[in-house]
Amino acid sequence: MAGFYRSRYKPVVEAAKSVPRDDEYHYMYSTQFESCDARQAFPSFDEPNLKATFDFEIEIPEDQTALSNMPEKSTRKGSKDGLKVVTFEQTPIMSTYLLAWAVGDFEYVEDFTKRKYNGKNLPVRVYTTKGLKEQGRFALENAHKIVDYFSDIFKIDYPLPKVDLLAVHEFVSFTDSLVVHRLICRQLYVRPLSSSVESLLIIES
Repeated sequence: MAGFYRSRYKPVVEAAKSVPRDDEYHYMYSTQFESCDARQAFPSFDEPNLKATFDFEIEIPEDQTALSNMPEKSTRKGSKDGLKVVTFEQTPIMSTYLLAWAVGDFEYVEDFTKRKYNGKNLPVRVYTTKGLKEQGRFALENAHKIVDYFSDIFKIDYPLPKVDLLAVHEFVSFTDSLVVHRLICRQLYVRPLSSSVESLLIIES
């Protein structure tokens, strides 16, 4: 699983009408660029010393959700009925493997950091496909604490305006680094209440 790819799952509740499906599975979409697979999604130099800012925009069905490193900047009508164009704020300067986005029939649970960053408590959300958000409670209970902990340990405040975690079906790759001020992908354990959710792809932004 590399580049911009699809993950299959069996829905536990009725999904949005536009969700791609076959007789057995539904599909969501996400990215896995580490370490040098961003080039599979867009022209780029996958080199740590060649960093850039990223302005990301994507056209998706109106009844689905798009996520990326930065907060949503605007939404406008798409090229035809039933579509919308979602634009995100510009990222900080970073390597290509840290860029990420996802599209699907998502829902979320939310909490906030206890520390304030630039005068505000940061929103922390755990996204799942519909019907599974309660399985994200464990991750939610710990994510905001981790952000605060590493901000204290390194004496560097988390500089971005949000932290999103996304449960990605069939995501089996492990990464080892943690960069608290940029987007990363890590594996996070979810209690096996359902075999359909195997891991969490954390979009920390």
